[in-house]
Amino acid sequence: DEGRIRGRIELPDGTPGYVTLRYQEHVFVRPAKNKSAHASGAGIQLGPKTTDIPELAGTISESMGTVLGTTKNLTAKMGSMTTSLLYELKEDKGPPLDGDLYPIGEYILERAAAITETQSHGSKQIGRMDTGTCIRVLETV
Repeated sequence: DEGRIRGRIELPDGTPGYVTLRYQEHVFVRPAKNKSAHASGAGIQLGPKTTDIPELAGTISESMGTVLGTTKNLTAKMGSMTTSLLYELKEDKGPPLDGDLYPIGEYILERAAAITETQSHGSKQIGRMDTGTCIRVLETV
């Protein structure tokens, strides 16, 4: 399993399994971010009240933040694709992958992944998880 970083996980029914976190330049997971709770406002009231202006400005600011966040995400993905392409063109591929880059914790699958019985990728497949699934890595192997 050279060039592959695997993680030990536990399936919802308690069955232990292993999933690929990264294979060479192909990244299968991204760290899950803690969702911050934000209070939802009472809604925008239309009318001449000047007290509504700060609330409206806040809503516009949040919408812009969403657009900018999406743009930033797309830009990051394009950068990642460019980096992957340049890596493939490179003759010296660099040092081996480092499992320490994937500490114990929660991750989101960036692509569908097979779950295997043992840490070897070639072992019996016991399940499959879809893109977007949240997993908890208990150990990196």
